[in-house]
Amino acid sequence: MRTHAQITPRGCLSVLALTLVVGLFCFVIGLVAQLGWRTLTAPKGQPELTVTPLGTADVESIATRTPTHTASPEPTATLQPTATPTPTSTPTPEPAFEVYVVQSGDTLAKIAQEFGVTVEAILEANPDIEDPSRIVVGQEIRIPRR
Repeated sequence: MRTHAQITPRGCLSVLALTLVVGLFCFVIGLVAQLGWRTLTAPKGQPELTVTPLGTADVESIATRTPTHTASPEPTATLQPTATPTPTSTPTPEPAFEVYVVQSGDTLAKIAQEFGVTVEAILEANPDIEDPSRIVVGQEIRIPRR
């Protein structure tokens, strides 16, 4: 009694033979598909089928064919290299605002006077300030540049 599967020389030959048969079958199917072979059905009562290749030529017609002239492609002009433009540096626009951190004793009027802008300009740049009399130490305020 065998408990383990063993590969015997006969088993290897069977697998090899099966592989060859399957491979040969696939090869023949590929040839038939590539060469355009077709199967003609026999009339009723005749069990045989004939297989004929499409577009076959006999040896004599191949040997007597006149060679045809194949046109050579016309040469094309070789493009001359063009100079690559040197990149120029684009000036970085200055930010429209300067950020100021509120200090103890600051008011919007003092800050506006210090930077030479109006309180209204500071309020337009800082829509989050709801009450101009209530700014707190450490608050960041955008000051518009002149």
